Amino acid sequence: MQQRTLAANRPQSTQGCAALPYKMISAPVFDALRRVIGVLAVFRGDCAADFHTADAQKLEQLALRAGHIAAESYDFTTGFLTEAAFVAQAQARLQARDACAVSSGVLYFDIDQLHIVNEMHGMPVGDEVILKVARLLGNRARGATLIARLAGDRFAMFVPACSIEPVARIAEEIRAAAARLSGPRADRPLQVALSVGVARIAEGDRDFRQALAAAELACRNAKDRGRNRVEVFYGHLSAEPNVRGSHREAARLAVGGIRDTLELLVQPVLPLGSLPSMPRFEIFMRMRATDGTRLNFSKLLSAAVDADLARTVDLWVIEQAVGRLAAQRTLLQEYPAQFSINLSAESLGDAGFWSMLERLLRSADLPPGTLAFEFGEDAALSQAGSLPGHLHRLRAVGVRFAIDGFGRGIGSLTNLASLPLACIKLDGALSRDLDRNPRSRSMALAITRLAQGFGLETVVTQVETDAIRACAAAIGIDFGQGFFIGRLRDLDDAIRELPLYSCFEPQLAAAG
Repeated sequence: MQQRTLAANRPQSTQGCAALPYKMISAPVFDALRRVIGVLAVFRGDCAADFHTADAQKLEQLALRAGHIAAESYDFTTGFLTEAAFVAQAQARLQARDACAVSSGVLYFDIDQLHIVNEMHGMPVGDEVILKVARLLGNRARGATLIARLAGDRFAMFVPACSIEPVARIAEEIRAAAARLSGPRADRPLQVALSVGVARIAEGDRDFRQALAAAELACRNAKDRGRNRVEVFYGHLSAEPNVRGSHREAARLAVGGIRDTLELLVQPVLPLGSLPSMPRFEIFMRMRATDGTRLNFSKLLSAAVDADLARTVDLWVIEQAVGRLAAQRTLLQEYPAQFSINLSAESLGDAGFWSMLERLLRSADLPPGTLAFEFGEDAALSQAGSLPGHLHRLRAVGVRFAIDGFGRGIGSLTNLASLPLACIKLDGALSRDLDRNPRSRSMALAITRLAQGFGLETVVTQVETDAIRACAAAIGIDFGQGFFIGRLRDLDDAIRELPLYSCFEPQLAAAG
């Protein structure tokens, strides 16, 4: 904290004191990751009393509060409102005395198949697409327009005092501008497209959440009808339970009726140090579209909030993976490898799921260590009472367990001490800027040392560049996973090629 004198172009004060110089104290404003996002400053005239330590301490507290408010209200990457702030501000405008005299519009944007961009070109290119789309939205906004980033690839816009037709034209202009961002990138095509939903807030309507839900439903319809299009919602949401039911049924049919289009892919998880290790892979499920592209199936299910469906998907993946691994039991005995599957929070809390899983694994008789399961930190903490018993029974048949996305919340390994964990995977928010953010490096180092104290292996995810890989290795993280380490490939191919790993050199593989 420093006290400084600044010059400003102002006339002399009536008391004869020069009004040009000022005394100032300032404090940096930090976000949740201790990145500086602004400065809070207090000025006094040159003839006023000096600032003291107590003033600096108060300012630091104000700056800390300002950082919290900014984090709750604004997305750091785009500068747009968060969903909570967006809804609150839009609702407040609708509640204003004269706001309901005219209609308004809500737009819901979803970047189509951003996961494919990330898989083909890497996360930095995906981030670039997000920022370019955000810039398109910001350039098209009017003075009173509100814009929010709802999630990684989703945005919303509130256009007050505007009828549905002009709002729909805005949506189409932004969609067309986003499509023009497509083109070749290196030796691969880069496809950028938006699905947009538009909903009208009628005169006298003061329920913004319902309008936002209608715009989201219209966006889903745009995706269902082929993506890269604008859909307008003209109806009402009084039949929303039936709509949700139809989405659940559609998702169930997706699992049961188009299994021939589903495939299991793997991404390698390779050691970052010099110690040898058996090959490791994480299993992902994708659905092949008619044009040959692969869709993230979990995104197709996001519309159907159905715990039974999540467990059904988990079991389908497990049954398919275990069946293919069991068919290659002899090969796996000679060339050991580990394959991990991510479990949903719904499966973790279901005793019936664990019973079926235990029976399946005992009958498969896979070599110990072949199969591993990952689950989120928050989900594990929410099932802290029943989960240890399930995990210990499966560990007896050679299954390993890992916490995925560790460091995202406020939990700690001490809260998970009752679980028979073998590994923790650091959250991607830490690894993506590991090479250029001292705060992320410090947090990753602290987590790594804590894991070592518990005897756990560590994995850094979203390793998109050699610089991130080298930084993670220097910290002492055991394994790396991401676009730079290795791309998704077919599960069966990976199993058949296990003998190629018999002379595996960690340093060479991690560097290439």
